[in-house]
Amino acid sequence: MEIGVFFYVLAGFALINIIYYLFLSKVGFGKIDQPTGNLNQSVSVIVCSKNEQENLKILVPLLQEQNHPNFEIILINDASHDDTRDVIEDFMALDTRVKMVNVVNNESFWGNKKYALTLGIKKAVNDHLVFIDA
Repeated sequence: MEIGVFFYVLAGFALINIIYYLFLSKVGFGKIDQPTGNLNQSVSVIVCSKNEQENLKILVPLLQEQNHPNFEIILINDASHDDTRDVIEDFMALDTRVKMVNVVNNESFWGNKKYALTLGIKKAVNDHLVFIDA
């Protein structure tokens, strides 16, 4: 009689394991749904730059060549000591998609990149943000 009970308990565990693995195979090998979001959503590209005038001269034209239909470029001048601000102003004069955030030294936030990025986020008008450095 003990062998009969042991057999049914073992058969019950085996049945539970089989059902469990069948369920996992559906989850693990099931078809993945493709995102249904609109790929033409508005994007704000936020570029933080501190003393990056030469790199901006290379980067910004590459960003402007993108084929995304609706985006803005927010260039952050993070208290630069070189001519970064002048380079940004030149790009703003040529392209209305380019906007500038000029961060001045503040004793409580001096040298803090997080502060500069926060100002860039506040300047952005789009919900989707892309962050890159110069």
